[in-house]
Amino acid sequence: MKHPPVTLFVALGAIVLGACGSGMNERDLYLGQRPPGTEPEIFAPGVVSTKDYEHSPAVFSPDLKTVYWTLEKQDPTQGIIMSSAFRDGAWTEPVATSFGAEFTNDTPYITADGKTMFFCSKRPREGKELGWHLWTTTREGDDWSEPQPLEFQEDLPFSGYLTIADDGVVVFSGRGLDEDDARDVFTARFEDGRCTKPVRLPVVNSEYIDGYPNISRDGSFLIFESNRPGGLGGLDLYSSTRNEDGSWTEPRNLGSPLNSPGDDRYGQLSPDGKYLFFGSDRGGNMDVYWVSAQVFEAP
Repeated sequence: MKHPPVTLFVALGAIVLGACGSGMNERDLYLGQRPPGTEPEIFAPGVVSTKDYEHSPAVFSPDLKTVYWTLEKQDPTQGIIMSSAFRDGAWTEPVATSFGAEFTNDTPYITADGKTMFFCSKRPREGKELGWHLWTTTREGDDWSEPQPLEFQEDLPFSGYLTIADDGVVVFSGRGLDEDDARDVFTARFEDGRCTKPVRLPVVNSEYIDGYPNISRDGSFLIFESNRPGGLGGLDLYSSTRNEDGSWTEPRNLGSPLNSPGDDRYGQLSPDGKYLFFGSDRGGNMDVYWVSAQVFEAP
């Protein structure tokens, strides 16, 4: 299955940040889990992947020493961003992040410098209910700051799962003012600390659901989910590559074994470029899966 350019993984592989030289052995990486091959496997069963619905991939900090994911409890439904950190030679028990376990939060994303997290939340702003909107928090020592909403969302009744490339190009899930609109992939750019007015990403979107996009750090490659016709069933993972002129190629289904007859969602590469993390209910419950990035290079 030849989809993403091999140069993408060479570039991402260069991001390795010396975790093994800062108190971690290779066997400690990724919660001590045995690395997968080119067949997807459930990630950290009983720790990250549980009987609950995991509403995000496993999202690691750039130094690979902290992992975040969303556990979605039922009755009532509430998304909680969980975390585990490597400390004193071991991974800590999962705990809810400090910035608002009383609210519904999900789909965290960590910037390349590890200092900022974007996430989606239903928390109110100044007493006003906003629905699903994007929020940001910054690293303050061992904790996170009070979250703040991003400011470009007035015309979007739904926005979530933002990721950002090194050149400032942003992609996220959104929906316009028409409630009958399907979810689409939007793009914008961070300039001088602010985000430009977002627009729907041409070529990538269809009349069906298109969302939860993840752009590579170098901005050359995009993974997103869609239920457009021609897939293997439910939501599938698709890819698109950015051309030199900034346009995007026609999306391609990433095929089996990444996709299954169920829903396959939230695709995100690890900081070292070695693994793809994603959500799938192929086993009967939405869990976090991971697979070697070599799967992209397989015939």
